[in-house]
Amino acid sequence: GETLRAEEVLEQARRMLSDASGTVAFGEVWALLARCAVRRNDLRTAMSQIGRGREAQALIETVDSHAARYLNALLQEVRAEVALAERDLSGARANLRQARDAFRDLGRPRDALRCLIELGRTELDDQETRLACDTLRAAVKMAGSTGYMAEHRRAQVCLGEALVASGEVDDGAAILRRVLRESRRGRRDPRALHAAACAMSIAMVARDLPQDAVRYAELGLSCATHAAAQARACLVLADAQVADGQPRLALRALKDAIDAAAATGQGAILQLAEDRVASLDLGADVMGAYAEASAS
Repeated sequence: GETLRAEEVLEQARRMLSDASGTVAFGEVWALLARCAVRRNDLRTAMSQIGRGREAQALIETVDSHAARYLNALLQEVRAEVALAERDLSGARANLRQARDAFRDLGRPRDALRCLIELGRTELDDQETRLACDTLRAAVKMAGSTGYMAEHRRAQVCLGEALVASGEVDDGAAILRRVLRESRRGRRDPRALHAAACAMSIAMVARDLPQDAVRYAELGLSCATHAAAQARACLVLADAQVADGQPRLALRALKDAIDAAAATGQGAILQLAEDRVASLDLGADVMGAYAEASAS
């Protein structure tokens, strides 16, 4: 899909820049190729390409330290994605903090904001809900002050979900409803709609409204624009189906989440989905059939 098309374009750019190995553009190409490799879960290739990016960074360092610092920050961000794929959330958080700080110091607010939001999302997936709330409040404030509206919506969604996870369900749900309204009108934003619907499903489970939770999760799944988004939506749908007394349907959704997460390097979602499967009590025959289907 999109990842393969992006890789084709980047490979063409890499060949065109083969005689300019000491340039920022050459290093950027390697970083973006590594990002594509992570998104198809080819981590060995990703790490090799990050290494090539580091070689370009070393060449640039001798002539333009500012450009070398930018390239280092970008490679740190991609390295965080590798760590996430490896289920190393602590390592991913460390890489994201370093990348955020470097982008901020270089005067690149949008790049710094992207890392800040991803840091909050990772803290949330790592069950560090209070820390995630603080990080995401800072992200919402930064996005609002810089006028980056897509990032503002994403930060709001993550903050709303973090508030729900920390027990502040009403406050979190109010933020999510606002994003849902904004994403449906004017310039429709399917990515924000997907994320807000998934987070609202979590809020409905917390409010003991499982049928509403299923409806929001299904909306989130219908708006998923890529496989990684589908993985998260399927995970959320499974939780809603368990709350609604439909564990067999939940098992099917969890298998879909695991398949999509494994294919796209989404280690945090993969771990969460596998933990959910282990917690289901469906009897030896059903779980045996699931294990057999998963192995095939």
